[in-house]
Amino acid sequence: MSPDPEVLTTDTAWVRAPWTEPTPHAANIGGYVNFMVEIEEDRVRRSYGPEKDDRLARIKAGRHRPARPRRP
Repeated sequence: MSPDPEVLTTDTAWVRAPWTEPTPHAANIGGYVNFMVEIEEDRVRRSYGPEKDDRLARIKAGRHRPARPRRP
């Protein structure tokens, strides 16, 4: 976190470098989805695998419809 956007951009790049540089050599660059700060759809799909990700998407599409609107 930084109040200066330029410092934040520099720090973010510095922190991500150890992760992004070796990923072309990794067998699986998914990850633990609950710890992802920024959700990257391709990493989520790789974490679960295509079959499980498709099944979870179908389940969520059917179960996550609110029965009634929330009141403010």
